[in-house]
Amino acid sequence: MRGFERAQWVPRDWRASRTIADFTTSPLVPIQRGVLNESGPTQHNELQTSDKRGEARTMSLFIVRAADTRSNQSNVRYREINIKDIQKNMEKHSDSKKYAKWSLENTATVLSKQFPGSHVFVIRPSRMTISKHAVFSCFDNFVSGDTYGTPTFCPMYNALRHLKDLITCCLEHVKTLKIGEDTDIYNIEVTNLSLMGFSKGCAVLNQFLYEFHHYDNDLNNDPNINNFIKLIKDMWWLDGGHNGPKNTWITNEDILRSFAKLRINTHIHVTPYQMQDKHRPWIQMEEKSFNDTLQRMGVSVQQTLHFGDKARSLSSHFNVLTDIRSNMQ
Repeated sequence: MRGFERAQWVPRDWRASRTIADFTTSPLVPIQRGVLNESGPTQHNELQTSDKRGEARTMSLFIVRAADTRSNQSNVRYREINIKDIQKNMEKHSDSKKYAKWSLENTATVLSKQFPGSHVFVIRPSRMTISKHAVFSCFDNFVSGDTYGTPTFCPMYNALRHLKDLITCCLEHVKTLKIGEDTDIYNIEVTNLSLMGFSKGCAVLNQFLYEFHHYDNDLNNDPNINNFIKLIKDMWWLDGGHNGPKNTWITNEDILRSFAKLRINTHIHVTPYQMQDKHRPWIQMEEKSFNDTLQRMGVSVQQTLHFGDKARSLSSHFNVLTDIRSNMQ
């Protein structure tokens, strides 16, 4: 899917209870509805972007505006997540209802409290495959995959271009909130961008690595995308894992060498849930190779093992979301 147009916000209907917005490109008309909470507007949004062939990518996200906006720059934390859905949907399935407290809404709130100076955009998986015993998150908007969302990485999927259009659109919307601030700080060119992936959502970050390598070697590269890449200051892999047999962590040295050139601060947060999985031993080996290779290439890497003194559990896997800030160096 190629040639994405810039998406725009067009407010049409406001309600007092909560915010929901549809993002789209012409000729479709977006809708938004809003509410304020203690951290600012919390919004559930949908975005559709069309490519030159008329194909579309539609996505849903939650936005929490920064509580502390004293900086002269806009800090954005963008998050791809796994398993989670909106709370009412999670409660419908026996596998996911146990973890409804990690819904999109609640995750957005958790992150906004840990990073009060950042606008938090939490992205909902574009598709959920539901089986009798499990729910599989699929991030088709950012990385190709099979029915169950097992990623198939490729040199170019336009994931970065899609992200750029999405972030630009969201920042334009924040300007419309009329919160008494200098709106120039919400221009994308002065934004500090942090990309965070959790669990299977880390596959999206891995696809970005492939595209960094593509643009690094493309003689006809797009200056707009290159300028966007320069805005990325930090990338966070939070207990990455997916249902495929390889590439939970990228180990190709050519790809990592292109990433190293960008001097992006790299944060690796893991738990025994992934690192001690006896049925998927390659996860630990790949993570070690990823970490060691980047450090050898001079990348600033912070690696943290959370709950290492506790038994492997899915609860500790989710609880890494609440433990990030306490382990920041």
